[in-house]
Amino acid sequence: MEVRRALPSDAPEISRLEHELYELHAGAIPEIFKAERSNGDLPNQGADGDIVYVAVVGDQIAGYIRGAFRSIDDSAHVRGRKVISIIDLYVCPPFRRSGIVTSLVHQVESLRGGFDAIEIPVYTFNVEARELYRKLGYGSYVERFWKLTKGTHWA
Repeated sequence: MEVRRALPSDAPEISRLEHELYELHAGAIPEIFKAERSNGDLPNQGADGDIVYVAVVGDQIAGYIRGAFRSIDDSAHVRGRKVISIIDLYVCPPFRRSGIVTSLVHQVESLRGGFDAIEIPVYTFNVEARELYRKLGYGSYVERFWKLTKGTHWA
């Protein structure tokens, strides 16, 4: 298995994997998520853009991680900090439990020079991911509760 920066030629396969990820989310929480296919563009990588890495097994992309650099301003109640926010992290089912998520996360962790933290949002239905992130040393600092107040879907 090789972890490398995504190439523009990887965009169609990353788009397909992204669709699988969003179908998973839409199946678990249809009140929030749509299972619509993205346009297939690969986000720009660079200091001001997203970072995207892929895990390749043989000649197949087995998973990907996408994150973004962001700064949180200091305020009266919150300490300012620079973070890498993970936007998407997905591994194809046949390749799960083979160390790919750990390798992808470690790749992003190796970038953190000058950054104070890495944030990985994970939904409550994804128990396996929550357990793995804890094993990798991540902890949670907020839970978000929600209640639909009209209809079964948000507009």
